[in-house]
Amino acid sequence: MTSSKKHYTIGTGSIDATYYSVGRAICEIINKQSLDFTCEAISTAGSVYNLKSIRNKAHDFGISQSIVQYRAFEGIDEFEMDGKNDDLRMITPLHTEIMIIAAKKGSWIKSFSDLKRNRVNIANAGSGTRTIIEKLLAHKNIDHQYFSEIHEYKSGELPDLFRNNKIDAAIYPQ
Repeated sequence: MTSSKKHYTIGTGSIDATYYSVGRAICEIINKQSLDFTCEAISTAGSVYNLKSIRNKAHDFGISQSIVQYRAFEGIDEFEMDGKNDDLRMITPLHTEIMIIAAKKGSWIKSFSDLKRNRVNIANAGSGTRTIIEKLLAHKNIDHQYFSEIHEYKSGELPDLFRNNKIDAAIYPQ
């Protein structure tokens, strides 16, 4: 006998990042219940990818930063080609977002302006983190030449990047 349960997917983020862990926890709770549906957390590139995949019906749900969801809803910036998506709905916020500048121990980096001429991670393409950082840089009229090196690693890779002296700092909206 085949199962008649509906199967839903949640687009999350990279396996070693927060959104993936949250998506898995949600699905574990759902799948332990006696419901007429199941849930699966899918690792993705992040917020932008998740919202585009919802629109294209590749995923049923997606975890996203609220500012990225707003841009998808309005069809602006990276969603301009897709047009307005006023079918999007937020279920619940996970946390408030703040901007973090993480710097390696012993560095002289104490503020945003201290990032100049340093090796800085600005997150992977397709992530909400990267989108927000790009907006911040544009707002501050800063191009990539401001830094000595730009890196595009996923958030879960940050500890190893610092430990292995690959970056001096990371900008991370959390």
